Amino acid sequence: MSSLTELRGWKHKGGTSCRSNCVCETWISHYEAVSNNQPKICSVKDCAKEAEVGMHVYHDDVSGEKILPGCRKCHGEVNDPFDIKAGIDDVSANIQETYKKCMTPTQLENYREFRRLIFRR
Repeated sequence: MSSLTELRGWKHKGGTSCRSNCVCETWISHYEAVSNNQPKICSVKDCAKEAEVGMHVYHDDVSGEKILPGCRKCHGEVNDPFDIKAGIDDVSANIQETYKKCMTPTQLENYREFRRLIFRR
């Protein structure tokens, strides 16, 4: 996770709301768990609405897909590139990179035990 500088031209990756296989269940919960932050307002520049959803986004100059907090209106505008506010914490949408921050200690231990059983040789 890092803090993004103000970047122009972000794009929404539509159709991903049901793609999360993370224990967080929603993208906004994933953002909150990984960033350890409960965002109050939308990340889109010039929007002051409440952050209610996690927006699955990408930018040509940033590695990987990210999750940013957003309002429902901005989240629904999937075809228009948008700018974000400076200082927003970005969270990787790749759950392989972030799963440890999303799980309780018990869930993490169960996951590790599951992997040991599946991949033991």
